[in-house]
Amino acid sequence: MTRRRHRTGGSGERQLSNQRPRATGAATIRKTMNAPCAQNLTPETPSLFASQSTLPARGTRGLTPLQLRLQQRLQSASFRALNEQLYGSTSEASKQLFDRQPELFQEYHRGYREQMAGWPVKPVEECVRYLRQRITERLRLLRRRQVQRDRTGSRMHAASREEFIIVDMGCGDAHIAAQLDSRFTPSAASSDAAGHLRVQVHSYDLVAGNTRVTACDVARGVPLPSQVADAVVFCLSLMPSNYEALLNEGIRLLRRTETSDDTHRGTASTARMLVIEVASRFQDADTPTTNASPVSRTERAFVQGLASRGLRLLHRRDLQRFFLLFEFALAEETTEAVAEYSSRVPMPPLKPCAYKRR
Repeated sequence: MTRRRHRTGGSGERQLSNQRPRATGAATIRKTMNAPCAQNLTPETPSLFASQSTLPARGTRGLTPLQLRLQQRLQSASFRALNEQLYGSTSEASKQLFDRQPELFQEYHRGYREQMAGWPVKPVEECVRYLRQRITERLRLLRRRQVQRDRTGSRMHAASREEFIIVDMGCGDAHIAAQLDSRFTPSAASSDAAGHLRVQVHSYDLVAGNTRVTACDVARGVPLPSQVADAVVFCLSLMPSNYEALLNEGIRLLRRTETSDDTHRGTASTARMLVIEVASRFQDADTPTTNASPVSRTERAFVQGLASRGLRLLHRRDLQRFFLLFEFALAEETTEAVAEYSSRVPMPPLKPCAYKRR
């Protein structure tokens, strides 16, 4: 594009050059607001989805208040466009997008953190509190076993090293691992008379945003053997249209039985699957948002679909009407064969989560 020269003198030319970014920004915003998906965004557009506070200093230096407002509108529109695309794509398609443009993953999560700052409840913190409680329950079990060994005089497995394994599916920046994993947070490793309980969190997402994360498409399988997890977590991560495959992989990882140190007899599994999702995703398509029933047909179909895969609902909690928390356990009769039968009930489609324009 050839720039037209204006003979206005030095000061006039400087004034004109200062106005050019303003027109360019407005045109870019109009183009982005009309774009059906984030594929229309070009790599040359810097920090498309970042909040204003996370932009590099050079991105805002010298901008007028109007330009700053236009830039913020551009960022919000771009985040919504990419969010809409991710909810309408399979996990494989999303991974291919991020493999081609890995910077989009970081920019998306910057926009996500900006949205999360205004939420009345933080789902990932609810996950951390729940998992701390599960870890405490495991420690109590270890103490009871130690008391039993002391009473019987048995020294078998007295110095055993126990593990509590968590699998975080769609982990983002792996906040759960940062809070609980013994490798990253020494204070998370708990000890008592029964020995040492090591907490290990395996974090998976489409892109490895830091060293705690393993990049993979969860729907195609994670690099873990079957029946190893004490807890599997899906925190706002059932975004892809093939989310059913993600849940199937999580069920594969749950421990089927527990084994006593002293008797080696199998007992009922204490493994849990925790799912937290936006409440509006479970509203029925023909039900207005303002008239949503406490338990919609979609939610019942969601629970029934997991029941056909060998899970039973232990607990459901409404998190300030914004999110729903589901705690599932393996049914007593669940075996690996049952979980793999083709007679599973299909999982219902969930509504995409659309962020409001600001």
